Amino acid sequence: MLTRPGALGAGRFALGLLCLVLCLVAAGVLAGQHLHLFAAPGCGGGGACDRAAASAWGRLPLVGWPLSCFGLAWFAALLAGWITAYRDAGVSSAFRALVLLGAAGSTVYVVAMLAGGFPCPYCMAVHAGNLVFLLVVLQAPRASDRPLARLGPAATAFAAVTLGLVGADAWAQGRLEAERLASTRQIIASATPSPSDAAFEGRHRRGPEVSPIRIVTFLDYACGFCRQVEEQVETLRLEYDFVSASIKHYPLCRDCNEQQDTTLAGHENACRAALAAETAGLLGGEPGFQAMHGWLFDRKGNFDEDELRAQVLEMGLDPDAFATTLASEEPLALVHADVDEARQLGVYATPVVYINGHELGGVTGHEALLRAVREMVSAGLTPGDASTDRPRPAREKYIADWRANPQLSFHSRPDAWFLGPTAAAVAIVLFGDYATKETAAAHRRVQPLVERRGDVRYVFRHFPISVGCNPIAQRTLDPRSCLAHRAAQAAGALGGGEAFWRMHTWLLDRLPDSDAPLDSAVLVDAAVTQGLEAEAFQAVLDDPATTSAIAAD
Repeated sequence: MLTRPGALGAGRFALGLLCLVLCLVAAGVLAGQHLHLFAAPGCGGGGACDRAAASAWGRLPLVGWPLSCFGLAWFAALLAGWITAYRDAGVSSAFRALVLLGAAGSTVYVVAMLAGGFPCPYCMAVHAGNLVFLLVVLQAPRASDRPLARLGPAATAFAAVTLGLVGADAWAQGRLEAERLASTRQIIASATPSPSDAAFEGRHRRGPEVSPIRIVTFLDYACGFCRQVEEQVETLRLEYDFVSASIKHYPLCRDCNEQQDTTLAGHENACRAALAAETAGLLGGEPGFQAMHGWLFDRKGNFDEDELRAQVLEMGLDPDAFATTLASEEPLALVHADVDEARQLGVYATPVVYINGHELGGVTGHEALLRAVREMVSAGLTPGDASTDRPRPAREKYIADWRANPQLSFHSRPDAWFLGPTAAAVAIVLFGDYATKETAAAHRRVQPLVERRGDVRYVFRHFPISVGCNPIAQRTLDPRSCLAHRAAQAAGALGGGEAFWRMHTWLLDRLPDSDAPLDSAVLVDAAVTQGLEAEAFQAVLDDPATTSAIAAD
């Protein structure tokens, strides 16, 4: 318990504490992303965070430890030291020196991020908090006695957090390695299927048509992990001249990929990069494609028109003809064909790597592709061609991905209403938006299962795609969504499960297939016909707690 403000002052201590908490939270988010525990909101694959982590500034020199993990341990140490300073009513010279050293590091990293074009928002939050903390410490009174002894709590905190992160990193890498090993064994053990008419192979194959190792990669030139996979492919091609490798495009950009609700940050140029690669292939054949393919990865998919024109000239192609073809339907049709095939296979991110028609799990682990192929070569697989490769369809991939991530769980709110028995063998949780046809279609498939079987429980959770009530939505699909979800939540709060499901069904019958207006008056009338009292319904509809319940989902 902190009992002695002394000369340091409670206000100054609180300000310093706030800075350190900001640094710890932001560094924790980055460390969690590195450990594959979650995707940092607003910092998706290939975004500024990933580009910062993949840069030369993303790891500590010499030791190679991720800067995010070091930062988390560093700020835990500063927090312990700051609490010690509060108790001792002053800051030791050793602690002040550490804070100055950290602030100097933050200054260097901020300049590097801005110069490198990867202004990661969480990184910026860390460094901003660190620099403000320096100002607080510089104005704090000094504690002159036993300066090194006062660093004991800070050193202990740093060591404890570092050891915990080392263990967590080992666990995360072990999980990826388990996925890779399981899929590698499956590929080795799979019997060679009979040939089919539809060969599974990308374009621009490197290596022989008949090979014991046939690699197909869905990629995005702005994806850092895709670049790592490509580097491993090049290494394998040098080691084994019989390895076959080809590519398919899956840009995480709305411009040419309708599967994307929004363009992922950092991937704004991904479609143009894919089109440039295919244009180079159309005009320059395989040498043209491979030259552009390598250039695009070197530039992480980012270029302007002058840079592209210079590259085209260097490749010996006519820049005017290149520009005309780039703007035509021909390269776009090739990219669209890849995206459509990706949809059928359940691909929703990059990279996705198939070997002999089987997806390689844990592909983002350390040298996962290299180690998998080396094991397959040692197993002596029989050579074949792409006509024998048959990837599993989307529905099987989705289920396999879900089973590979058992840590995903749903915690129901006390007011989450469900259909079916409490103790059910199967629990279906549907996150949906009342204004979308997909939600209505899913509901109409799930509800009969509950009625027909006695072992299915069905829970609906709010996910309106609207910035008005969804904290993680990046756009609004239908302006009626928030009000509709508030109505369902209000009905349940007033009348329990039966009232919720009546309003739920009414909304799904009314909204997705029409542009019918929706306002409070319409909803109150519907609530009254469903047996609810008008004024009470209106009050709950307008209650901030109703919106909070939606945001919680």
